[in-house]
Amino acid sequence: MPRKNSFEIVRTYADEGKSGLRLVGRDALQSLLSDVEGGQADYRAVLVYDVSRWGRFQDPDEAAEIELRCKRQGILVHYCAEQFENDGSMGSSIIKTVKRAMAGEYSR
Repeated sequence: MPRKNSFEIVRTYADEGKSGLRLVGRDALQSLLSDVEGGQADYRAVLVYDVSRWGRFQDPDEAAEIELRCKRQGILVHYCAEQFENDGSMGSSIIKTVKRAMAGEYSR
């Protein structure tokens, strides 16, 4: 069976059982960012389950900043369970902003 995107999983970063309210204590996410910004990332894309997985921050800009840090290093972010392509279009930007705010509200 042909695979739609043909991604090969080369590394997994998982902060299991963490609330995602803060970056502090999320060692795997901090490791991902360190790898990306330190030039150790041997991949060109990050697969994220959905928009809320970056975090359920009270300020939705915090989650946006994490995606931006990847993007600045040439690492694309793909949301696997979302119904939109993360293509930089106005529609995807609006949906991500709303979903980030909803994630923060969920944790209140």
